[in-house]
Amino acid sequence: MSSSSDSEKSEAPPSSKVVIEVAARNPKQDPIVASFPGGFPFTEDHEEGVKFVWRKLDPRSKQGRSLMGRDSTCIYQAESVPGETRLTKTCVGLYNKRTGKLTLHQTAEEGAVFSLTQIVRNYKEELPSLNRGERRKALFEAFGSSKKQKVLKSQAANVVNVKSVVGSGSLMRNAFMARQSESSRREMEQKANGIKVDSVELAYEEARRKFLPPFNKDANEPHKVYSERDIAGDAAWGQVTRVTDACLAKEGSFVANLTSRGHWFESVQGILSKIPPDGANAKNQIKCAILMNHMIHFANRTGRNRLLRGNAMEISEMMKFPIEIGTRFLDLFTTPTTAERGEQGFACSKQTSDKCLVHIFLLNLMAHGREMKAENLVQVARDVKIEVSDAVNLMRAAGCTVKSAGRDIWKAQLFVPLTFPPPKRGRGAAS
Repeated sequence: MSSSSDSEKSEAPPSSKVVIEVAARNPKQDPIVASFPGGFPFTEDHEEGVKFVWRKLDPRSKQGRSLMGRDSTCIYQAESVPGETRLTKTCVGLYNKRTGKLTLHQTAEEGAVFSLTQIVRNYKEELPSLNRGERRKALFEAFGSSKKQKVLKSQAANVVNVKSVVGSGSLMRNAFMARQSESSRREMEQKANGIKVDSVELAYEEARRKFLPPFNKDANEPHKVYSERDIAGDAAWGQVTRVTDACLAKEGSFVANLTSRGHWFESVQGILSKIPPDGANAKNQIKCAILMNHMIHFANRTGRNRLLRGNAMEISEMMKFPIEIGTRFLDLFTTPTTAERGEQGFACSKQTSDKCLVHIFLLNLMAHGREMKAENLVQVARDVKIEVSDAVNLMRAAGCTVKSAGRDIWKAQLFVPLTFPPPKRGRGAAS
């Protein structure tokens, strides 16, 4: 009797058949999947909950969406990069017990999972209104050791008042001269020396210095006119250097290693495919291409949003930039501002957008090598969504020679000595 009961217990349960099918794509009905890395939202008022808004990044484009939600304390936001290709796509399965059928639905935006960044709404940070020294002082007063606080107090006690310095009158006069515009100062100096002054040329020179990256008009080779390191800054250049070294050290093609994550624009992919990995200038070209790809992303985002809300870290996370890259771009191509409610932000204008674009086209030349010569001007213009004629004008403003080489082919090259186009003058101006 016991043996028969043991045999009955050892028998396997009957198997059940499950039919799996993949549902047809429907962008209007694709499920939206989100994750909360900062913790799942909790509110005491469960009836109100979190309200989310699902919208397009650009009303004219079918790609790119943003998901934003808010409750009584926090804001949750995430964006999908337009045109980003994903090797792993997420699906949501719905199982019907009666029919034994499992239906898979690919999530919205080509199988994306929106990782929501959490921002506290009512938290007002006072430190951004302070200068660098005041921030440092506040930081050490809150978290520094007593020894470090004594050092800071000693440094503050040793600050000398400018009025106590002999010759402070000349010091104030020099400070006033330093505040004058470069064109006004040079004009005053040349007039004092009896030199004929062209005020229009001086004004153009000053505007050019503010618009273009630092340049060397006395350079004897094209690649020495502009410096990619000056464009990036030390922190951002160090970041792209680490990425480049890691991709070159990894087995396989450095192009595949580099472009396996994130969205890479067609113009940048074309540049990377032509760089010989063992070339003498290969590392430098790769770094310029990486920086150019980041900058195109930034130009496309700021072209739609004239006001970026948040601090540098929040905006960098939202745009999926390393903090070094995001901070550098905000310093170069935006103006810090404060919104009506006292929120920190960065304003973008037509002038700063054009400044960003001319930096992109110069990085394109640098990524092609030391000859500073490129033939992909049309594709870069398409990636930054501007007309080719506007791209040609920007390149010429940077001192480059641009010529048409056939339909949809424009060649750009930088020659030395560096020559800029002459200033435009009115009808009544002297020639």
